[in-house]
Amino acid sequence: GNAQSGVVNMVAKEGGETWETRLEASSSLPRYKTFGGSVYDTDNLPFYGILAGDPRAWFAIDPSIGKPAFTVPSNIISGFTPRNLRDSLALARLTQITWLQGVRRVGQDYGNQFDTRLDFSAGGPLGEGIKMFLAARQNIENPIVPTTNDNIERQVMSNITYQAGKDDKLKFDFILANQTDNYLDSGWLDWMFNPTTSVTQRSTDTKHYGINWNHFFSNSTFMDVKLNVLNVSTKDEIEIVADDEYSDDYSRMIQWPNYTDPSSHRVLGLQSSRGSQKLITYDLQSSLSSQLNKFNLLKAGFQFTYYDLNVDQQQSIGSAATVQKIKFNNFPLEGALYLQDKMEFIGFVANLGLRFDFYDMNTDYYEDTYSPLRNPNRTSNSGTDYYSINQAAKGHTSLYTRLQPRIGISFPLSETTVFHLNYGTFTQRPSFTQIYYNQISYYNDIQFIGNPLLKPENTRAYDIGLVNAFPYGIRLDISAYYKDVTNLIEVSNYEDEKTQKYKTYTNREYADIKGFIVNLEKSEGALRGYIRYNYEAAKGKNSNDLTSPVTYSEIAINNKMPDPEDVYLDYDRSHKAIFNVSYRTAKNDGFKIGGVYPLGRMSLSVTYRIYSGRPYTFDASGQGLKYNMRTPTETDLRVRLEKTFSMGQTDVLFYLEGFNLLNSIVYNYSRVFTNDSPTSAFNLTKWHRGDTPGFYPYNSGGVTINNREEDIRLYDEYAPYLSDQSASVISNQPRYFRLGVTFKF
Repeated sequence: GNAQSGVVNMVAKEGGETWETRLEASSSLPRYKTFGGSVYDTDNLPFYGILAGDPRAWFAIDPSIGKPAFTVPSNIISGFTPRNLRDSLALARLTQITWLQGVRRVGQDYGNQFDTRLDFSAGGPLGEGIKMFLAARQNIENPIVPTTNDNIERQVMSNITYQAGKDDKLKFDFILANQTDNYLDSGWLDWMFNPTTSVTQRSTDTKHYGINWNHFFSNSTFMDVKLNVLNVSTKDEIEIVADDEYSDDYSRMIQWPNYTDPSSHRVLGLQSSRGSQKLITYDLQSSLSSQLNKFNLLKAGFQFTYYDLNVDQQQSIGSAATVQKIKFNNFPLEGALYLQDKMEFIGFVANLGLRFDFYDMNTDYYEDTYSPLRNPNRTSNSGTDYYSINQAAKGHTSLYTRLQPRIGISFPLSETTVFHLNYGTFTQRPSFTQIYYNQISYYNDIQFIGNPLLKPENTRAYDIGLVNAFPYGIRLDISAYYKDVTNLIEVSNYEDEKTQKYKTYTNREYADIKGFIVNLEKSEGALRGYIRYNYEAAKGKNSNDLTSPVTYSEIAINNKMPDPEDVYLDYDRSHKAIFNVSYRTAKNDGFKIGGVYPLGRMSLSVTYRIYSGRPYTFDASGQGLKYNMRTPTETDLRVRLEKTFSMGQTDVLFYLEGFNLLNSIVYNYSRVFTNDSPTSAFNLTKWHRGDTPGFYPYNSGGVTINNREEDIRLYDEYAPYLSDQSASVISNQPRYFRLGVTFKF
């Protein structure tokens, strides 16, 4: 339910018949997490060599303001006008000194810290019919730039099972988790030299409690009942600004001015958003399964979920007058009833199912689509009461229902070959953000508004395939699939008769997805591995909810939007392949030294991934092209080497893992490739200058850029004040290694 692709159902481990304890500690070796080393290395900051030397360099025109660079921090000396060269040099020197304070991290080394992870688990019997399992983890990671706090994840989970006789089993479980992160957004020019106030501190607390009851009515009929409560609380905050303060309260107290330097790095800037989000989920599920006869296994069940969603966020927190509040408290609900029959005959197995889904967003909505805040009782079209947030027409959502059939068939073609066929319809309700998110300014101007009337996204899915078993534990699985997806959600603009616009979500898009999968796997013996290949073609109108919004105008004669030609969607990857090979040795394999087999109980695993690039748009010609180019191919190579020793009753396993061994680069798609403007500031245009896409000649300020794809990493909008932007535009990390040890006793 509520999914269109796949669902992973994780079941927590339970205590066994004997006590078993496991302790693991691991750490990655110290390193820089960005390509090119320290982001503060002067080789990565060409602008520094220009501005840190002779103060006369500050006489040059700053392209961001069209004035000499030394006039940037205008509040250093208020109202002072240079009268001669000496005055100008003095002001340039003052500007330079102030600037040097802001970029004092230049030259800093910080790649000497460890990322550490600790895991502990224990489980076993507590008494007659009672078993327990406990697991805990602490994971500490350093962000890609040195911040005030590390990224820390702590988690504890436990369950207790009670076998109350042969027919009843009870399980109680809980999870407590806390995660704190430094949220580094796309504004790298802000947080690079100011990784305290320009970085959002995000904290997430998770609490989960559950009880599960299994009851056997007979040897052929059993029931399962689950009740879960999940409480997730997230808070974004600026470390030095209290909840009841604004950015201006802090700015008035600082001694150094808040300005943008000639390379556009923000000095002493503050994050502009904060807030909290709390979601409590109450979930009740039950199912009844019965083997009616040797041919039919019948299963029926229901699911019901009730949400308490409380959001209180603020944007543009410069002052009480500029702040934009996003605040709502809603109580949506959803559920399902389902019935399934697994039929087994000689040479034939079929699963027939029917699922009834329902949900209610349980909220009010604005009835006027073109102008949500328009007052239906206004005195005139020109009066001050034309817009009124309190008098705008509103309705209330109703219950949405959908019936979904599903069928799966399989039968053997031979002793080693099985044929399978599946068909199903799947529905996924809109996200809560798309329903409830309203961004309305202090003056009742709508920037964005959610749409509680959105329909769910629907998929009709088909797949057909063959599975064949070969000797030595080798299996070949070939399958083809097709998905027809409708009611995809996109952003649209609406314009009223006064030409006032706002954005909202609408159902308009569709997707047509087809492909095939080949999986060759060997799962027995010392030498194991697999080859998995997927070809896919995903086409449609648009691919995400923020791409090229259309505009519906109230005063237009015809609002019918033309259906554009199908294009590959931005998540399409034509080819995906994964290769894995592993070799394991037995306890007594290899040579022997003093009663020890050095090569015994070892394993080596190598995994290589290669993916086609994703489509993106580059339309410098203005022809209306869309997703007409692809990003570079992405590759990844990982290796894991293990060796196990026995120390009495304890097994000790040492391992070494290597990541991105080829040091391949993956560019951040959303920050590099989704801007189709031919004058994009994010260097996508540099990739397309010249006659051949990907190659161009460029020289600025004595810095020569080679004709390479990697030059997209250089930020040159404010040339000659150039900067390396790898920390923002590259989404993966350079080659690194992790060492670990595990104790089992």
